[in-house]
This record gives sequence, C-alpha cells and structure tokens, in this order.
Amino acid sequence: MPAQLRAADLAAVLRSKTAECPLRVVGVYPHTLLVTFEAGKRPAADATFDSLRVLHADASIELGRCSFVPHTEAPHRRKDDPAPDPGDGRLLFLDQVYDFTALVRDGAVGDVAQTLQQLPLVWQRKEGIHPAFRDYTADLVYDLQAYRLLLDEIDRNLQHEPIPVRARIRQNAVGVVYPDFSRFFDGWLGKLRDLVKDFTRQEHERHGFYFRKHVWDLILASPFLARTNLKPRGYAGDSDMMRMIYEDNYRGPTLFSMCMHRHPVRTDAAQAVRNRKKLIADALHARRQATGKKIRVLSVACGPAAELNDVFRTQDDAEAFDYVLLDQDADALAEAMASVASVSTILKKEVHAKSILESVRTMLRAGDLPSAWGRFDFVYSMGLFDYLQPPVARVVLTKLYDLLQPGGELVIGNFHVGNSTRTYLEYWMDWVLLHRSEEDMLALAADLVGATTEITFEKTRSQMFLHVRKAA
Repeated sequence: MPAQLRAADLAAVLRSKTAECPLRVVGVYPHTLLVTFEAGKRPAADATFDSLRVLHADASIELGRCSFVPHTEAPHRRKDDPAPDPGDGRLLFLDQVYDFTALVRDGAVGDVAQTLQQLPLVWQRKEGIHPAFRDYTADLVYDLQAYRLLLDEIDRNLQHEPIPVRARIRQNAVGVVYPDFSRFFDGWLGKLRDLVKDFTRQEHERHGFYFRKHVWDLILASPFLARTNLKPRGYAGDSDMMRMIYEDNYRGPTLFSMCMHRHPVRTDAAQAVRNRKKLIADALHARRQATGKKIRVLSVACGPAAELNDVFRTQDDAEAFDYVLLDQDADALAEAMASVASVSTILKKEVHAKSILESVRTMLRAGDLPSAWGRFDFVYSMGLFDYLQPPVARVVLTKLYDLLQPGGELVIGNFHVGNSTRTYLEYWMDWVLLHRSEEDMLALAADLVGATTEITFEKTRSQMFLHVRKAA
C-alpha cells in the first residue's frame, strides 16, 4: 500500500544562520513535509536550512537540518493521473529520518533511531508463545505461500496478453479459484479458533502480535487486510475500510491478492456491516410512517454515511428526513457530505444535511449538547460503541439520550460476543472490538430515566442493536 498523503495546515518557520523564513505545512508524507511559502519568499531549489520549527496546537516541534525540493512541473498530465502534491515543494531532512505519521493527529514526530531501539522489546515478545501455536503458524505460512505460488504462475502466464484481455481472464480465473481458496482459508481459521479459544486476553495480544509478524507479507497482499493493519488514519474501521466492505468485491493486482482481499469482506462480520445500513433505513422509514412528521436525525461516528442511499429512496424522502452527520475524522465527514451530494444528484432534489466535526472526548466534556446541536427524533451510532469501555459508553449513551425529543428513539450497534469473525478480526486484521452480550448492552441503559429498551439483531446475529425509546 503506498504511503498516504495527509492534509495539513500548520504554521512553521525555517531558520538559517542569517534569516528566518515563515511557511505553512500543507501536507504530510511519512518522511517528508509538503510546504508553501508567501509570495516572493520561496527559496531556491536545494536551499539548505539549519532547522525547522512547526507549531501544532500550543506546542512547538523542533526539527533538524533540511533542504527544499520544489515540485517538478508535469505539463503533459493526463486527466486520470493522480492529483499533484499541494504546495510549492517538500522539505527533505538531511541528518535524521523522521516519521511524521502522527504529526497532524497528535503533534508527535518519531525517527528511525527510536524505532531501532524498540527491536529488543519486539524480539522479547516471541517468548511465551505456545509450541502448538508456533507449529500452526509455520504450517499456515507454508501452505498459503504454496497456494500463492500456484496463483502467481497463472498471473505470470498472462503478462504477454493485452491489458484489457489480461483483466478479463484474471476476473474469470478468480471466479474459478476463489471458492476453493475460501474453503482452504476457512479450514485454517477453524483451526486457529480452536487453538486460541481458551487464551487469556494477554495471551491473545501476545500471540496475535507474533502471528502478524509471520504473515505480514500475506497481509500486505490484501488491500483490505493491509489497511486494517496499517491504519493510515490512526484507527481501525475508517471510512475507506467501510467502503471496501460495502463494495464487497475483488481488489488487488494479482489473483492471490484478489482472493486475500475478498475473503475478509465476505465474513459474517462484514455482512453484518452491510446489513445494518438497511436496518437503520427501515427503522427511519417505520418512524416516518408512524408519525407522519419530518424526522430530525443524528448519525454519530457517521463514517462515509453509505446508508443514505438506503434512507433516501425517493424525492419525498428528501423532505422527510433532516440529517446531522457527526464524526471526529474530517476526511470521513467530507466523504459523508459527498454521499449527501451524490444522493441529491440521483434524486434530483436537495437532501437536507449538515456535518459536525466532534470527538467522543468533546462530547464527554460538553455540558449542554442540546443547546449546541438541538434535539432529535432519531439518533443512531452503528459502530462507535465497539470501541468504548463501559464507563465511557454509559456516559456517551446518556449524552445521546439527552438529545432525544420526547418520544424519540436511540439505536446503538455493538458486535455480539457470539461474533464468529472475532478471532479473524483480532489475529489477521489487528482489529480489536469490545464485544458485548445482551445483558451488557441493557446494563448501559439501566439508569436512563423514562426509557424503554429492546435488543434486536441483524441477520447474521454478529451484531446487535440496543433500541432506547424516550417516553413521550
């Protein structure tokens, strides 16, 4: 997976022995910074500076010697080429290889030397691995690599075919080989579940870490598994991961990568994610039909808001629902509003929706959310509570309940303890969710005044939903 560019807007100052040069950091790659200068202040190509100071919130980050590399012009760009990098050019650091992955989100900068210092701790983590698990991992890697070798041979035989022909043959071939691959992979997953079913949480963490180090190149073969592990936005379950699940198709440049991508997006947990879109849409339409009134809706941790295609079915629906989309990820919110625009275009009628960029931390600190956001007839969150520990989950649930109008409904999704994909999620995807039972979910709402509660499930029964209704 190529390194992802992260948008930024940070003030900074380049310093040399004779002058200071203000600039703005407008983009971040893992090891370089994209920058723009005031008119007339852009330095010459390969100009060298003694240091860079970057301002992030109230903090100042000091970095070492660097050189300015201007963007190269591309006068013959094709319309389908990637967009050019923003800014005037990039800063290349001369004495240190910095890691800027967490700069925008956390104001943190790492470096390769710090990473190397972690190696002894990483090596220690192989201690205490059960011998049976070591044998399982070694046998799995051997068998998967053997499978990969056979599929790669088919790809090699296609190299001399024209690109359109190659793509059609590969698409036909994956339809032939995938059912066998799926059965093969399912068998290994079954062995893994049996092997780790009695592990403690600490053993799961230690063995999962060990496992992923051995299957890392297999993980990277799958666009989906690569993203769940690399977490380019800093967390699992981001909007791009959700989009891959909703797409439910093959991705990847080779037959093996297509199979490795397809398998996790065909699991029960992935199907539950697809099922819940319609479940929410049906609940909204049922409320609309029962009340005959316009429904004000809040989607919390909305992600790309793909369910809007199921909610807004006709032009009449554009008048029936007034949406507010909330997320802590600005990129996800941009995609959600793009979903709004897309639905409006399809319906040829404007959909009423606005966005709120807020985090759970902000919600916890806020004293009076109804005054800030208003009240709602229907509030839902399909995936947020999978990441919230009970004390935080209870407070957030109370905050959301307070946002309801009298007679309003709150729907909260959470993966169930019986989720058959749980081991796959944790060991292959490095995607740890807080699974709950029905009793756990009901306990979160036990102290809500005037509330009636109910638990429902989507069809795979991997995910359940807590329905909380406020007295009229």
